[in-house]
Amino acid sequence: MMKNEQPSFVRIIVKDKDRYLALSEERDGNLWNFPGGKVEQDESFEEAAKRELMEETDLRLEKCIFLFEKKISLNGKKWTGAFFFARRVNGKPVSLETEKCNLMEFFSRKDTMNMRAIRSVFHEIIWNNLVKALPVSSFHEE
Repeated sequence: MMKNEQPSFVRIIVKDKDRYLALSEERDGNLWNFPGGKVEQDESFEEAAKRELMEETDLRLEKCIFLFEKKISLNGKKWTGAFFFARRVNGKPVSLETEKCNLMEFFSRKDTMNMRAIRSVFHEIIWNNLVKALPVSSFHEE
C-alpha cells in the first residue's frame, strides 16, 4: 500500500470466536472503537496498523487483510481511514495506553450495534460485501 500524504488513521478489527476487540476512548466521552490511530509521516497504512495495534494492545499483527478505505470529515479536517482485519496476531491483548483508553474488552456483534463508531464500520463492511473476509483472528503465543 502507498505511503500516505494527508491526515490519516487506521483501525484494526480483531475477532476472537464471535467477539470483537474494542477500546474505550475516554477522551471522546467513553467512545468505543476498534484499536488504531493516526498514521505517521512516511508510514504506510499497514505499517501504522501494526504499530498502533502493538502500542495499544501489545498484540503483534503478523498477517492482515485490507478491508476498505474511507474518507471522513472531522472538525472541518478531511481524513483518510484504512480498515484492516487482523488475520493472525501474536500475544494476549493487554491495554497499554491507559491514559487514552481506559477499557479494553471483547464484544459480540450484537453488543457493538450500540457503539456508534463500531456500528458504522460494520455497516461499511456489510455494504462492501466483506463479511466473508472476517474469519476468526488466529492468536499465537510465543
